[in-house]
Amino acid sequence: MIHVLNSIISIDTDYGGSARSVTSLCKHLKNNCDINVSLISSYSESNHHNSIKESGVAFYRPQNRSYRSFLNTGQGILENEKIDIIHDSGIWLPNNLALSDLANKNKKAIIISTRGMLSRWALKYKWLKKKMAWYMYQKKILKRATVIHATSEYEADQIRNIGITTPIALIPNIIDLPDNFPRRDNCVGKNVLFLSRIHPVKGLLGLIQAWDILSPKNWTLNIAGPDENNYQEVLKNEIEKLGTSANIEFLGEINDTHKWQQYINSDIFVLPSFSENFGIVIGEALASGVPVITTKETPWRQVEGYECGWWIDLGVDALVDALKNAISMSDRQRRDKGNNGKRLIAETYNTVAICNTMASVYNWMLNHDTRPDCIIQ
Repeated sequence: MIHVLNSIISIDTDYGGSARSVTSLCKHLKNNCDINVSLISSYSESNHHNSIKESGVAFYRPQNRSYRSFLNTGQGILENEKIDIIHDSGIWLPNNLALSDLANKNKKAIIISTRGMLSRWALKYKWLKKKMAWYMYQKKILKRATVIHATSEYEADQIRNIGITTPIALIPNIIDLPDNFPRRDNCVGKNVLFLSRIHPVKGLLGLIQAWDILSPKNWTLNIAGPDENNYQEVLKNEIEKLGTSANIEFLGEINDTHKWQQYINSDIFVLPSFSENFGIVIGEALASGVPVITTKETPWRQVEGYECGWWIDLGVDALVDALKNAISMSDRQRRDKGNNGKRLIAETYNTVAICNTMASVYNWMLNHDTRPDCIIQ
């Protein structure tokens, strides 16, 4: 049986979709494939409910998020367990360098999930530190990886555009769904939901400006998610300046149970991001039967093909047009789009098929199998 050591800096809820997608992959590989899985990650005590120990995945928590702590924890695992492959998520951070060095030192195959961190927006964000890191170690890490994992063609193009020729495994994220969706509450009025990290990359400033331009009657914009670096204060200042606070609500961070209730209670979902390697909340909203508005900087062109939403250009004007279109529809028209979204997720994002594809990549990395169709050379 193949034994894979997974790693990510944190599985805290405020670390975003990457934390959820990594834990989902670990659990489903363990339960649906002939794969033994271990995970190294940090978490805060307030987020202990994210622990995946109950799934049977061996979980290891380093003392802190430093290079040395991740390296020592990983080395201890390798000395006590037969690890075949290392699967690390993320780039730029000290823990990512630690896992690469661990693989190199112990001659282990390594697959790296870049998690959208090579997008144009991500490269510009704190660009000086990243430029230094690129030439010091990050370029070398990606070049000596056995495989790089991309969740979309969009992300694969980003990897190639930066000059990396390492084989790429094109495999989408798993979209974990509840066994039973909740019933819709009796809501007063209509509402648009944003659910993600409260962070500049998510395009929230433009969303608030677009909402102010429209000021739709009997509609509320609900903004849910963990606040990162106090960015919510920036948004509240913009709302105060525009004078449009009456129909915008900040719901804060919500747990999984309340998350699905928010999706079901919503009439439209919006994620106007400047950059997403996948955007798992889009898949969750579609699976809940909610039409979606998102940008062409996310890899969700399918919302157009399946007629379940709007895939728009960046900018306030495009956002205004899409919101106006969605709000002006009848309930029946929005429900039809929502049903199309459910069909998209059911037909495209099968959990067992995704796990089996990842398992086939692991086998190929160990020369146990022929090259999978998902590999881009």
